[in-house]
Amino acid sequence: MTEPSRPELAAVTPAMMMQIRRIERYCFAPYLYRTNRYFARRRIRGVFLAAFLDGRLAGYIACAFHPSYMSVSDLAVSVDFRRRGVASTLLGEVLKRKHLRGRRNIRLMVDPSHADAVALYEKFGFRAGKVRLAYYAFGDGMMMTKRIDEEGWSGANL
Repeated sequence: MTEPSRPELAAVTPAMMMQIRRIERYCFAPYLYRTNRYFARRRIRGVFLAAFLDGRLAGYIACAFHPSYMSVSDLAVSVDFRRRGVASTLLGEVLKRKHLRGRRNIRLMVDPSHADAVALYEKFGFRAGKVRLAYYAFGDGMMMTKRIDEEGWSGANL
């Protein structure tokens, strides 16, 4: 039996934006959060990575750098590639020391009713925080935070 292929990562380029928009529309249709356009137009300092499986764009992650923390703005995986390690690979990559650059924590907002997303973030050591009512057009958002130790190491709690 052959081992399942691991996602290959690449920095997002303008040529990938149409495919990213398709994934974004599917994953975030209730509120069409346009992080990828925001990153592309404003040249936000951060990490904007795409994951490929079987030669196709499978998902992406967008993170912004702030003085003392990094925020995960978007993490989305195409329905055709779910449960194949794409989200874990993307999140694991941005949690590496080279991306942290002295930041003390990583923050994100998630729909608290999206149990799979919450479980993924918890696997990587994120802790649930405040719930913001009506954060999304369709409901509440929950802040999740991961503190980084003094050495800057951050990885999955596997």
